[in-house]
Amino acid sequence: MTDLIDIKTATREPRLDDRPLAKRVGLIILATDHTTEVDFARMVASDRIGVYVSRIHYANPTTPENLRAMQPSLTTGAELILPGETLDAIM
Repeated sequence: MTDLIDIKTATREPRLDDRPLAKRVGLIILATDHTTEVDFARMVASDRIGVYVSRIHYANPTTPENLRAMQPSLTTGAELILPGETLDAIM
């Protein structure tokens, strides 16, 4: 026979940290990039710094025209990192 577990309701609302990490860094990388996200997180690894990533589409080959065509995606990608939140840096 299984014992019943007594479940009680909390008497107060949960309280969340306003900002659990001291610094927040946004990183915009290419959808085809397999290394930057991991390498960057390793470089800034800390219990005080959070790295938040957004990916954007990339069209091969690398040409000035293709790079210029990506410019609108940079703004969109940045807006998706932590919507409505403040970042300390975007890279």
